Amino acid sequence: MSSSPSSVSRIFPASVFIVLSLSCFFFMDMISLIINFPSPTASGRIEWDNGTFPILDNFHWLRPLDPIIREITPGFAPSSFGYDDVSRWQMMNFIISEPGVFYAIWGFESLRRGVRGGPASYPGIFGFIAQFGGGGVIIPIYYFSYLAFTRPIRSRPLPERRIDIGGATIWSTLLILFHVIPVVGIMFDTSLEARHWWTWFWQLYTVRITLSWYIVQFVGGFIKLPTVHSTMSYRTKTALVLAPFIAIAVGLWTYTVLYCPYTLSAVFYPHPLTEDTWVLRMRRILQFDQLFVWGSSVLWVAMDMRRNRMSSGIEIILAGIMLAGVAGTGASFGLVWLWREWKLAGDDEKSVLKDE
Repeated sequence: MSSSPSSVSRIFPASVFIVLSLSCFFFMDMISLIINFPSPTASGRIEWDNGTFPILDNFHWLRPLDPIIREITPGFAPSSFGYDDVSRWQMMNFIISEPGVFYAIWGFESLRRGVRGGPASYPGIFGFIAQFGGGGVIIPIYYFSYLAFTRPIRSRPLPERRIDIGGATIWSTLLILFHVIPVVGIMFDTSLEARHWWTWFWQLYTVRITLSWYIVQFVGGFIKLPTVHSTMSYRTKTALVLAPFIAIAVGLWTYTVLYCPYTLSAVFYPHPLTEDTWVLRMRRILQFDQLFVWGSSVLWVAMDMRRNRMSSGIEIILAGIMLAGVAGTGASFGLVWLWREWKLAGDDEKSVLKDE
């Protein structure tokens, strides 16, 4: 069956995210890392100049997940254990703030009646794959799927454009429990043993959030959960459910700007390697990861606002870049998404866009 003109008109521009995904895979060059450097798991220990640390063999007792996660966890050690201080400053911002903001937004999007049944309804699947395939590689695929297979939201009546605020509150709470607390443990717990344990625990945060979400929904079907009625506007409510993650991102960025002993370029920009080592390769991979996660996220907001005829998209990209410098990349994405949300769901009921 041939695609409708409307579907083709969505798929073609959305294909830029496929290009971004492939570009990130190319620049991260993980294949070369695997070929040229033996995995730390071969010796069973994470090793650096001043010490070694045993890698856990099992955590979830789930095969084949534990062997895969065991290969991934050493990649967090240079920043978590602190033997690559530049990477520690970068990851302190990246791992804590970025997933908190984008996974909150993915969850909120799944709670919008106008997108139910489409790819945006399954943030847990995309999030799970991103944990193993790399955020900068997989997250653009989510945005491609969203733009290609979801009709413009303004083609829906106003009630279908809005997210379920009660559900968003539950989602945010679960995200704090299963993402924010573990990543704070990864970076700041008092012992290396605890940091390594948190690294293992965090790997399946998207699965834990998804399972907990369905458990809450199941329990809510039998037990009437308390609801809070508020006279606050929809715009205020959406700002409040995302505010904790934006605040964390702004706080970490501000601390970095004030106290980081390195230039922001050295911390966040993936410079060419001056020495080809496993640690420097990992640093560069994570820097590219952050750039593509943030860049694709802001571009998605810009393109979605353009197709909903709320903006040319250019001002969103410019605002995203400016806000990244002022408040950090995580906050930048959160703030431009709120801008989109307020314009998208704040329209008059009669303002409905025809999906051409």
